[in-house]
Order: sequence, then structure tokens, then C-alpha cells
Amino acid sequence: MLEDALEAYGEESGLLVNEQKTKALALGSWSTSTPIKFSYVEQVKVLGVLFTKTVTGMPAVNWPSRLYALRTALADARLRALNVIQRVHYANTYALAALWHCAMVVPMPVGVAKDARKALSKFIWAGEPLRVPMDVLVQPPQRGGLGLHDPELKAKAMFVARWTSASRAEESTLSGGWLAILNELYGDAATVPPAARHFSVIQSTAKELDIPDDIVGKVLNRAILRAMLANRMVAPRVQLHRPTAAWDTIWTRISLKALPLRARAAWYCAVHDVLPTNARLKATNQTDCAACPVCGADDTVLHRLTACQAESKAIWEWTARNLASLLNCTATSIVPDVIVVPDFAAPSKAASEAASWLLGTVVLYLVECSTHDLAKLKASILQQRQLVTCPKLRNIINSFS
Repeated sequence: MLEDALEAYGEESGLLVNEQKTKALALGSWSTSTPIKFSYVEQVKVLGVLFTKTVTGMPAVNWPSRLYALRTALADARLRALNVIQRVHYANTYALAALWHCAMVVPMPVGVAKDARKALSKFIWAGEPLRVPMDVLVQPPQRGGLGLHDPELKAKAMFVARWTSASRAEESTLSGGWLAILNELYGDAATVPPAARHFSVIQSTAKELDIPDDIVGKVLNRAILRAMLANRMVAPRVQLHRPTAAWDTIWTRISLKALPLRARAAWYCAVHDVLPTNARLKATNQTDCAACPVCGADDTVLHRLTACQAESKAIWEWTARNLASLLNCTATSIVPDVIVVPDFAAPSKAASEAASWLLGTVVLYLVECSTHDLAKLKASILQQRQLVTCPKLRNIINSFS
């Protein structure tokens, strides 16, 4: 019967089966004792994805190699001098790409998602003792994250979007047909048998989210991912400690596009309080003393950036004067805390951006230089402002004195 069907198809299409290269995969209950002229195999690769006799066997033969590819890509860049934002960009655009093709066909197991997140965290923080949690990093910048792709959520969104789009296609498709059958069999079932594990992912996601019914493809993929992220929104630790601050505004300011990536990364870590100060290390049981090794005061981020060294105080006074001129207030009314909680009131959007640029650039200098010097800070400001492309913003920055 099989040979007859292939022969009939070949006569109509003009195509011939290469018997030397053709293998047979016995799906489901098909017995390998059934005589055919092709040799039976346990698995077959189609467009990069391994298919096995049963659906339940596909994750085990596909995902270990994908996880290995992710780890290899991350290991290749582990010694590169990248800041936290650049590492997130590298992970999103290159390393994680090894997962997505398989994710559209085979649901990602929980264990693989957990291992992928561990590998990402280890790479992004490069041995740093203090870290922003992964559940925060995967949030968009407007919520205090860096937009890191969450392996579990993105894989699920891609899988569900693909099958849902197939079921909504104007022309009938094989995938859409199978989904219709599975809906008939298990649409209202409380539990789904292991053989229909793929369908259970779609079913559980549909119950968890209100999936739009008028879009397909990549747009649907993004909509599902946004909804899942919103359902798992985790507030950053610093946001819980300062609940009255205008955090929506703060997160927007520290991700200002006019700031160089290095400045954004340094300011991001300072605002999230993950710089390795003794106060934070003691709070996380990584040291026994919270005192500053230079002056003996409590070694917080704010102390280290604005108060420890004599030049740190001079730098802060210079920064406060320039902020005051931008915000139409007195220098004495601006407190050092604005460096790590920049929720200041600005008279205009231009003034807000200029103030954010100034604070981010100052933080970059203070974080990268172990000894502080006002003259060197001014030289750094002069160097960084050459990179500003907005004429209006550059004119304001040129007024700093």
C-alpha cells in the first residue's frame, strides 16, 4: 500500500523517491514488522528537528543538544570585556537563537528551562557576587529589567503562537487539522494523556491568558509573551524598599538612549544596588563587616559614590550645582540620594534628559575609577558629550561648568 501510494504520487508530480536515502519511521502503534522496502529507524531529522516514534520521546532527543549549543555560545564570550547590558544583547541576539527553532515544534521541558536560566545568569553577571534576579532581568526596561529573553516563556509563546496561527489559517493545514482533532478529544478534559503533551501546553496557556483571536504569526507570538511577562511581573528589590518613588520615571531615565551603554550599565547596577559594597555583601552573608575600608563608615553605594573620598564630595557639589541650573532650584535642595533614586522633578523633557545624562555619566566615572578627581571627571564629561547626536541636548550639556 505504501509503495503504491508513493508510486502514484510520483506519477502525478514527476518526483521519484531515492530509495538509498529514504528511511521509515514507525509512528505510534505502527509495527516495524510490517514489510516495506525501506529500513526502519528510531528517529529521523526533518529541517533540524528530530522526530521519534512517539511525541513523548521528542524532548529527550532534541533539547539536550540545544542546551549544549546555548552553553557553548555563552562560553565563547565569557572572557570578552562586556558590561551587563552588552551581555544581555549577546544572549538575546546570538546565544539564545539556538533554542527558538526547536521551541516552535517541541515544548521546552521544565528542567531545560531551569538549566538555561542558570547558564544565562552565570554568563551575564560574570562572577559578580551581587546580581539582579533573573525574574527582574526578563522584564522590559520600563519595569526595571533589561529585556532578557526568558527561555521558558519565549519558547512557550513561540510554540503556542505557531499552532494557534496554523489553526487560524485561511487554508487548511496539517497542523491546524491536528489541533482541531485534539480540541475535540481533550478541549474540556481536566487532564491530558502523555501522548498529547504538546496539546497540554497550548491548553494550559489558553486558560492562563486571554489570547487575542484576530492576530497570527509573530504579532501573536509577541502578544502572548507580553501577557505571560505581565502575569509574572516581579518588582525589583529597591522598588519594594522605596515604594513612594516614581519608579516608572526612574527606569525610563536610567535607560536613556543618549547615554553610552557603559554609563547605562553602571547606573543600572548602582540604582539596583548590586555594586559589591561591604554593606550589601554583609546583608547577603558574603562578608562579616559592613564598614568602608577607607573611612570606616557604612559602606553603601551612596557613601562610596558621594561621600567617602574628599574628591567624591567635590564631585557631588559640582554635580548638584549643574543639576540645580537644569531643574530651576537651589543646589542645597538636591540631595545625593538622587544618584541612586533619580525621581527629580524637571521643568521640561529636555531638562530631564540632560539631568539624566549628567547623572549617568557621573556614575560611570565614579564606578569605573577607584580614585576620584574632579578635573578628570570634567574631562570625561567632555569626552562623552562628543557622542551625543541630539543638537538640543548637546547644547544643554555644553553649558555645564
